Amino acid sequence: MPVEVSTQWVEQVRAGLGELPADRRRRFEDEYALPTYDADVLVSQGQAVADYFEEVARTCKQPKLASNWVQQDVMRTLNDRKVPIDEYPVSAEALGELLGKVASEELNTKKAREVLVEMIETGKSASEIIQSRGLAQISDSSELGPIIQRVLTENPKAVEDFRGGKQAAAGPLIGRVM
Repeated sequence: MPVEVSTQWVEQVRAGLGELPADRRRRFEDEYALPTYDADVLVSQGQAVADYFEEVARTCKQPKLASNWVQQDVMRTLNDRKVPIDEYPVSAEALGELLGKVASEELNTKKAREVLVEMIETGKSASEIIQSRGLAQISDSSELGPIIQRVLTENPKAVEDFRGGKQAAAGPLIGRVM
């Protein structure tokens, strides 16, 4: 017996499907200017990961940065813990806020990754961790002079070695200033 389906029913089913993966990939490329590879990786991880990425990108306003962190840092944690994205301990908004600090150069990438690890472990916000650990980058160069002077005063042997021609002595001093 032939099955007859109304146009209305077909449209209702289509509307219930949501955005198809191929359409979402194209939209990620167009709307977020992502490379095809990035769009494909994000969409192939499933709807929940793609949704997470979109929220991170909207929050930090840097889609490529969001894509990199979701593909690398978030996916690594999910794979290590063998959990789905809905069990990831850092919300998309919280990661987006952290990445916003990277984008505005308030925090460098290395320190941001340290902050993310602590966010995962403690559930604290990026701002709380940055403030408690004193990780914010100095934007006013007048703040740098006293820090350098304190490091030099606290490390007279390294200063003496450097003045004596040992270039390698500068490394630990620079590290302490950082």
